[in-house]
Amino acid sequence: GLVIAVGFIHPSVCDRDGTTAFFCKIHAGARWDTFPVFVGITVFAMEGVPTLMAIEHAMADPARFEVMLDRVQALIAFVFIV
Repeated sequence: GLVIAVGFIHPSVCDRDGTTAFFCKIHAGARWDTFPVFVGITVFAMEGVPTLMAIEHAMADPARFEVMLDRVQALIAFVFIV
């Protein structure tokens, strides 16, 4: 997320050779040609919340859920960085 935000702010990241990369275009208003992509991203972003609640309730010791969630998120971040 931080890399994309920097790309939006700093023009040299997205604007190479006078052309703007597809993911760097910012448009005001509705764009109906990319609406299905918007819906897909929105649904994907929201589907994890009920899953986390079910995992927490299924754990033998639900008090450890936050610790395990932090460890898993750190591991995933490490995998993406490396």
